[in-house]
Amino acid sequence: MEDLNLSERKALAAALQQHNDEDSFVSKILVLVDPKKKKAEERILLIGKHRMYIFKPGGKIDVQAHLLEILEVNSSAETALYIKTKAFVVQLAEPAAPILVENILINLLASFLASFQGKGTFPMNILPADRSEKIKGQANEMNTQVESYCGGFVTFYQSVCDQMKIPICQDIAWDIEHLYVLNDVQVFDMFELSMRTDKLANNDWKALLQALEYNDWFTTLKLQYLKLEKEAYGYVVNCIAKNSAVQKMIIKDVGAPRDFFEKLAVAFEANPNLAVNALEFSGNDMEDKGAIALA
Repeated sequence: MEDLNLSERKALAAALQQHNDEDSFVSKILVLVDPKKKKAEERILLIGKHRMYIFKPGGKIDVQAHLLEILEVNSSAETALYIKTKAFVVQLAEPAAPILVENILINLLASFLASFQGKGTFPMNILPADRSEKIKGQANEMNTQVESYCGGFVTFYQSVCDQMKIPICQDIAWDIEHLYVLNDVQVFDMFELSMRTDKLANNDWKALLQALEYNDWFTTLKLQYLKLEKEAYGYVVNCIAKNSAVQKMIIKDVGAPRDFFEKLAVAFEANPNLAVNALEFSGNDMEDKGAIALA
């Protein structure tokens, strides 16, 4: 941040603090604000571990997007860069400095890999192919230097909470990052998690189960003696449709909706990397269709 003035540095620090974020890359950039007229203006790019921020000179925030909201990244040449998010597009004025384009790509990808371990990446088109491999290799190398616990669960969870604009359940995050690691706990016990904090709302379960979707640490998903709202059962289904590490599912005495098990069977079929090989569903009112689908 050496080339930023005091007002700009304060604005960047405030944005990071607001989102419990950390900076990984900061640079002044020249962007096309009117591609048809090729009109370019200076902006400040800040890449954090959760978000990408664009500031105007002086420190006023222009636009920002969560890294999960990146739709595509294109760099057809070493002097070109186009980033499309759900809310806006950033296109560097050409020719941009090759080292700038490279650093943006590496840091953007490294932040994504560190925050969303196991998920893969956003769609990328970097040409030529050897340049793409070089950038991915450097991003992966940066990511291996990031300390991760329980398959990066807490980092993923924190970032999802930021995207959803809900507070983190600090007690749960601390326990998973410390006690679960120390005691090698690989059971994702939803009842036990619910006892570690105040009542968990649907959005809390949505964030926790979304963080579990691509996690490779937990091998058992347990839901017992805990009544969820109907919507939350859908999050369980969404999670198991993508997870490739959970080998055992225990859904006992929870009064799950009658169509839950039928939807779960569909999720099993939809997941090409499904690892589940043991089921325990006693104490639930399961319809015949659900029982047959899971048979």
